Amino acid sequence: SSLSVRSCFNLPAFRGELASWPPATMTKETNRSHHVVEEHAAAIPAQQRLSNKAGVSDTLISDEPSPSKALEPFEAARIYPVIPGVLGYTAHADQDMTRREIQRNPDAFLFSGNHQDLYEAFASDFGPIKLSVLHSFVTMMRTYLSEESFADKLLVYYSTTDPAERTNTVFLLAAYLVIDRNMTPSEAWAPFAAIGPAPAAWGGEGGAAFETYHDATNCEKTYGLSVLSCLAGLHRAKTLGWYDPEEFDMDMCEILEDPTVADMSVLCPKFVAFRVPACPYNYASLLRECVECETVVRLNEAS
Repeated sequence: SSLSVRSCFNLPAFRGELASWPPATMTKETNRSHHVVEEHAAAIPAQQRLSNKAGVSDTLISDEPSPSKALEPFEAARIYPVIPGVLGYTAHADQDMTRREIQRNPDAFLFSGNHQDLYEAFASDFGPIKLSVLHSFVTMMRTYLSEESFADKLLVYYSTTDPAERTNTVFLLAAYLVIDRNMTPSEAWAPFAAIGPAPAAWGGEGGAAFETYHDATNCEKTYGLSVLSCLAGLHRAKTLGWYDPEEFDMDMCEILEDPTVADMSVLCPKFVAFRVPACPYNYASLLRECVECETVVRLNEAS
């Protein structure tokens, strides 16, 4: 079933253990911008850390917007505020629309990446985006938002109008607010909860601007995992120290997730998930010595 967040931890002991394993064959494109934006963008300097908002207490989680605020209809090219005066979100039908909007908004910097496209579907699932890609997205956002040449511009991140891509994009943006701005899940989701409904041509479930996530099957969806629930899982992991953005080892996480290496995710300090390997004995020392795993529970039938 779908998981709200998949964590991997800073496990330096793995480096020695994996030295003799097959090398990982991974494509790292998570910071690539769409070529339309590359025509528009200036060079970005080295990453600088943004100051965080501290001391925010958690609040009751609700998928519903404030009843005192009317929903803003979803429209292509409309810029919706994420951090007022600093960061916005929009969706474009095609690259021609992106070019037009760049010309129409000289006081804004429109940019995008491919992070929202990097989910590897198993069946009818389309997200949420895994933690290593989310971590890369947060790093990119820090870089753009700390660039002095953009200080007097509204930064606007855009996606396509595809409902699944829109959903993954707003998950990434809201997760950035949780991770780097110390917002609660409800606070981070509030800008997006106020958007909807969408036109029939671009709508998601029931005309909603954003969809709920489907589990990794082709069956009819009987439970939709909301973006807000994903944010709550991320917030909980961050609060417990299971995910520390300053200590997270993204490269090692990607190596462990690679099917040619371990195909493994560390979900929490006491729970590791991995696919049944062709030769289970190859995992024995890895699990025992590096993850300190003492028990393996097999959930599928032996072949």
